Amino acid sequence: MPPLSPDLGATIQAELPDFVNASKPLDLTAQAITHPEMYKRTIKPLPADDAYGSLLLAVIIGEASDFAVAKGKACLEPLMGSPKPAVLGLLGDEVNVPASIISDARAAGIPFYRSPERALRALARLTAYGRSLKRAATRQAVPPISAPPLTGQRTLTEYASKSYLAKLGIQIPRGMLAGNLLDASEAAAAIGFPVALKLQARRCRIRATPAPCCLVSTMRRSSRRLGRSCSRSGRDIPISPSTAFSSRPWPRAGLK
Repeated sequence: MPPLSPDLGATIQAELPDFVNASKPLDLTAQAITHPEMYKRTIKPLPADDAYGSLLLAVIIGEASDFAVAKGKACLEPLMGSPKPAVLGLLGDEVNVPASIISDARAAGIPFYRSPERALRALARLTAYGRSLKRAATRQAVPPISAPPLTGQRTLTEYASKSYLAKLGIQIPRGMLAGNLLDASEAAAAIGFPVALKLQARRCRIRATPAPCCLVSTMRRSSRRLGRSCSRSGRDIPISPSTAFSSRPWPRAGLK
């Protein structure tokens, strides 16, 4: 809570007994028991101050009685019609609060909570939402992307898709395309082990038929392990201009 400004502090101090100092949080002491109008006079100036974005009134209303009703109305009245969010949070959440206080608060659009902790959590969410709206209002528009044209009408292979994303300025793992197992091994050695070797073919689309992929740590194992992966796929996919291998670094830690 921001400190009271000199003007606001003087306004509130004028409504308090001499032995009570205007401070934060504002404590009206037991004097408000015999003078419930103090709530109205000291609460009313707070929403008008630009230093405060919301107001939480944490008060002990007490068991259902004529005094509790009068005290509750004295607390609610200055909050009604507030231009800023105002919340009523009770101290003593198991107290039998007068039903009229709850209904009056809801009718005035003032959230009613049976503990200050719940009220503060609600205000924290509301404050975060308000700040996000403010950031969105001042966010600069993203310049349009000049997308390069796509060639062909068929589904792109993973390597072709990543190459296209790279042209848009999106970072992708460094990789190379090879037309046979020998070139794939040399590409893996150039990139640096360990690498992932993955079959690239239009007949081997990512979602419909998962492409064989293997992780290799040495050049000797690269073609041998990828060959076994192709065999386990259960399909005879020939090595041709439309079939190639993509080599890219494999992260040493984390998830891919």
